[in-house]
Amino acid sequence: MTETEITGKKILVVEDDAIISISLQNTLKNNGYIPLAAASGEDAIQQALENLPDLILMDVHLVGKMDGVEAAGKIRAQVDLPVIYLTAYSDDALRQRAKITEPSGYLIKPIRDTELLITLEMALYKHTLEAKLKQSEEMLRAFMDSATDTFALWDSELNLLRINQIGRAIFAPDMHADDLRGRSILEFSPDIEKTGRLEEYRKVLETGKPVFFKDIIPSTKAGERNLSVKAFKVGDGLGMTVADVTEQIQAKKKLETSEELLQQTQKLALIGSWHLDLSTNELTWSDEVYRIFGLEPQEFGATYEAFLNTIHPDDRKMVEEAFAISTRTNQPYDIEHRILRPDGVERIVHERSNNITNEAGEIISSVGFVHDITERKKAEKALEESKLLLEKAQ
Repeated sequence: MTETEITGKKILVVEDDAIISISLQNTLKNNGYIPLAAASGEDAIQQALENLPDLILMDVHLVGKMDGVEAAGKIRAQVDLPVIYLTAYSDDALRQRAKITEPSGYLIKPIRDTELLITLEMALYKHTLEAKLKQSEEMLRAFMDSATDTFALWDSELNLLRINQIGRAIFAPDMHADDLRGRSILEFSPDIEKTGRLEEYRKVLETGKPVFFKDIIPSTKAGERNLSVKAFKVGDGLGMTVADVTEQIQAKKKLETSEELLQQTQKLALIGSWHLDLSTNELTWSDEVYRIFGLEPQEFGATYEAFLNTIHPDDRKMVEEAFAISTRTNQPYDIEHRILRPDGVERIVHERSNNITNEAGEIISSVGFVHDITERKKAEKALEESKLLLEKAQ
């Protein structure tokens, strides 16, 4: 640490020997630190919580009911402060107790100034790095837990390092995150060895090339779920994102069913739908329109001009004028006309459409339907001829 980084750092000296305490405080003050002092465990706890020093120099053997190890334990249970223990002799039993409080170092009395300052600087530097690492881990955990997809990290042996909240809900809803750490990937997906997925994961670790599973795999946890997986190398381990696509799959199936039902309904009614984008001149037809016009999709130019070419020559001008009036006045387009199929067969259709406008009131597209009324027209004609014959017979 630089002199600038040291300046202003508060060091709490917890020492019941007044001479040693004053000596330590003077050394700290002369080297840019701000010394604080306490002579008992109880006083140390109060000072630590009130002043929040950057580090504590804690005498292990304090006079009173509470020794330095107990005081340090109570402090670190409430605030994350680095502690360096001071002791006049090496005591294995006491050192074992002290380990539980995770100290940043030990100093044996009498303490030389150089040894004190080096140990202090190293402890403060280590604590700063640990704080940054902890902050990074908290940010990573918050990011992962806010994601709507599963994020998981595995080590080089494919044992779990971290999994976010969504992932735990899918794969292990009844287990805490700490209980999952270190578990083999086989415990989460027992079938991956049989399906070859395990070998693919190992290839990712060997080659660094990510893999995408386009197929849908069922989860063995939290009911039957459809999952889409991406695996990629992260350091020496494996990263994985798992998207729960169950709802998308179900929605797609419903949409396909709805579209199929619409197509069958249009086929039975001999009615097809169409949409014309006036800005691009792109014309979209439903399957039934193609059947009515006797065309295959690849045989049709999908433009308004291509549509006009299918109209009976004697009706083409009438259709053009009717559609032009509709787009000019924003009135519905409603007309009956003849079409000529590629095989020369003539059909009669009824067309109707409405216009779609933008926020400025400008017409941007038209949407409508085509109804094959050929048979109806034949029936009407036959009925009219029958009426005429009946009138003549009377």
